[in-house]
Amino acid sequence: AMQPHVDQRRRYGEVNESMPIWMGEVTCTGRERALSECRFGGWDKATCRHQDDVGVKCMPPLDTSVRLIGLTRPDQGRVEVYYSGQWGTVCDDLWSIKAAQVVCRQLGFAGGAVAFVTNAYFGMGKGRIWMDDVQCRGTEARLQQCKFSGRG
Repeated sequence: AMQPHVDQRRRYGEVNESMPIWMGEVTCTGRERALSECRFGGWDKATCRHQDDVGVKCMPPLDTSVRLIGLTRPDQGRVEVYYSGQWGTVCDDLWSIKAAQVVCRQLGFAGGAVAFVTNAYFGMGKGRIWMDDVQCRGTEARLQQCKFSGRG
């Protein structure tokens, strides 16, 4: 397992001194599902200054064989899969909310999918269409475990 470390030199953007510091004296066990579940000194009761603001760098998902492209948001975009050394797209034939659920879970979005779109809504991809006629039960851990007709 990768050991966490503190990097005092890294900078994560400009500080807006007028922003409130909502949390201070935060203590977490590591099992919380949200930062607000950790113990802390109370909302808007922090005694520190902005020079003490924290930042995080998250580990990328373990499975990097699927990605979402087309927006700057990591939770939306055109579905692409990595196969045979290159990225390709997924055809929307037979695509369903169940397939979208699998993709979201595979990417680490535990809440799953709330919607899906078709007809190149996030822009047309380039290169190969790696998966067509994708049919998922919704319980698969990876999109590649769903039934599909072939690689383009």
